[in-house]
Amino acid sequence: EKYRLLAVVFGYLWTIYREPALALWTAAWVLWAIRRGIALVSGSLQFIELPLLVVLLVSAYLSLMLLGTARFTGRRVAGPWTVLLVVTIAGVVGTAGTPWEEAGRTAFAAIVAIGWAWAGLLFLAGGRGLGPERVIPGVALVLMGGTNLLLPLVAGGADDRAWGTALVFGLQTTIAIGILAVFLARNRRDQNHALHEAEMALTRTLADYLPVCARCRDVREGASWTPLEEYLDSRTGADVARTLCPSCRGTAGDAGPVVAS
Repeated sequence: EKYRLLAVVFGYLWTIYREPALALWTAAWVLWAIRRGIALVSGSLQFIELPLLVVLLVSAYLSLMLLGTARFTGRRVAGPWTVLLVVTIAGVVGTAGTPWEEAGRTAFAAIVAIGWAWAGLLFLAGGRGLGPERVIPGVALVLMGGTNLLLPLVAGGADDRAWGTALVFGLQTTIAIGILAVFLARNRRDQNHALHEAEMALTRTLADYLPVCARCRDVREGASWTPLEEYLDSRTGADVARTLCPSCRGTAGDAGPVVAS
C-alpha cells in the first residue's frame, strides 16, 4: 500500500511537469510495489532472492531508479550499467542449481548494492542546478546499497528480518521524500531563473530599443505606433492603470478616477 502511494504521487507529478525522470521513477515504484507484494504473498522477507521473476523485477526496478536519477542529474550511465547488469544476471542464471549458486547470490547482491550507491553518488555529485537538499536522497541511496548488501548476511531470525524490513522501508521513504524535495526545489529555481531572465530581457528592450514619441508617448513598432499601455500589456500582461503623479495632481486640482486601460 505504501509503495503504491509513492507511485501515485510520482505519477501525478509527471502528469503536471512531464519530466522524463518522473516517469522513470514512477515505473520504478510500481515495480517495487509488485516485488514487495510477491514477497508478502510468498511469506518471505528476504530482499535478495533467486527466482528469476524476482531477479528481473529487482533488476528492472533498480535500473529505472538509476536511469531516472541519471536523466535528472544530466549524467550517462545506461551503457556501463546495462553491461554490468546483464553479465551479473547471466551469472546468476548460469550458476543456479550448481555448487556456484552461492557465488551467484553474492554477485547479484553486490550489483544491487552498486546500483543503489551509484544513484546516491549521482545526487551527491550534483549537476543541473541541484541544491544542498540533494544530500538527503544521496545519502539514503548509498545507505540503501549497503543495507541490501549486508542485510542478507546478518538477518538470521524472524526478528532480524522484521527489523530489516522496517529499515528498508524507512530508507525508501527517505529516498522518495528526498527526491521529491530535490525535484520541487530545482523546479522552483528554474522558474525563478526564467522569470529573472524575462525581466532582464524586458528591461534591456525598454531601456535600449524602445522608441517612444516625445509628445503622445506612443511606441513605434515597425511602421506603426502603439499606445504605451497596449505595448506593455502585450509584452508583459501587466494591467496598466491611469492616475496622476503628485506634480500633475497639484496642477489638475485632484487625481480624478483611476481608469484601467
